Amino acid sequence: MPTSKRRRQKTSPRPRTTRRPTTRRGAAEDVLRLRGPASLVSATPYLVGFVPERSLVLVALDEDAPRARVVGSARIDLDPDPVSVLRAFVRQAVNRGSTGVMVLVYDDQVAGQPLAHSELIERVEGLLADEGLRLFDALYVRDEDSVWRWWSYLCVDQTCCPASGLTVARSSPVDAEAVGRGLVALGSRRDLVAELLPDAAAVAAVTAKLEPWSRCVADHPRWRSAEVSSIDETILRSARGVSEPEARDRTCDASPDLMARHLVALADVGVRDLVLVQPERDEIEAALRYWRRLVCAAPMQLRAPAATLLAVACLQSGDGARANVALDVALAAEPDYNLAGLVAVALSSGAVTPDDLVSSLAKAHAEERRRLSGLLAAAADK
Repeated sequence: MPTSKRRRQKTSPRPRTTRRPTTRRGAAEDVLRLRGPASLVSATPYLVGFVPERSLVLVALDEDAPRARVVGSARIDLDPDPVSVLRAFVRQAVNRGSTGVMVLVYDDQVAGQPLAHSELIERVEGLLADEGLRLFDALYVRDEDSVWRWWSYLCVDQTCCPASGLTVARSSPVDAEAVGRGLVALGSRRDLVAELLPDAAAVAAVTAKLEPWSRCVADHPRWRSAEVSSIDETILRSARGVSEPEARDRTCDASPDLMARHLVALADVGVRDLVLVQPERDEIEAALRYWRRLVCAAPMQLRAPAATLLAVACLQSGDGARANVALDVALAAEPDYNLAGLVAVALSSGAVTPDDLVSSLAKAHAEERRRLSGLLAAAADK
């Protein structure tokens, strides 16, 4: 990807790790082709899942790949100071083999030279340099009806970067390609939050069915096995025979009674851990639909497990924006919910990449399944 003229001499990067991100099952194999800053401006809403507002967006690139490729992206609110939470992303970028980062500032302030937030860009560039990463370019982006208007912080050549900025249409070839690949960019993060708002009618219907299932809870392998089998079958039934375009528009069909049963069961940590991840792409998509349905139908005291499972499924599918929103929902319902807190801290600290986190959760899930099989076999021998 071409970059703008630099203000300063680039830093010498530190020795790079050879580690590469793993490929998540369920993650899309298709990639968008980006041909420069303009195409990145068009693609960013699809990278983060929605149109950014008052945001700092970072896109980590591996310039040494046969074709420069995106190895990670993050969106951070401009307020409060975004630099304080940047270090986690920078550590993940280094771990993923990034050589540098593109930065985009989305704001509705009046743009022009000097650009707003220039001091922020200087601080970001210094932070990247400390980790041996280049700042390939930094762009100020405004949403102006049918176009994106953008300026480069790093280019001062009026022949290629005029003071009035450059524009790219909101219906660019990148948008068409993204839609063709099934990618969606919602209007804002508020739209992601709205996806998980409680459905009052569904909550009332499910709440009316909770009490009988609450009496069935038992700290016993056979009970957990029966509940896990019921949840598995619901997800598999939703996944069977559904084409990918249909799956994106389909809601998981489950009765209030069945959802009440599963919400009660998921309050048991053992059951939750036994359905923590899904092994195949179709099942991940089906689980996403079902966990989302459960979150919207759950009374507040039962939302946290379903929201946490939704966050993990989002991570499996590569949708970090929705994963973060689901974690917020889980912790709002139950601030001390342990798994949601652990996942949130792991993601924000940069100690592990989302790929590694999903891998660790998958290993724990497999171990719990093996353990349950052993307990059932031991019980059958008695």
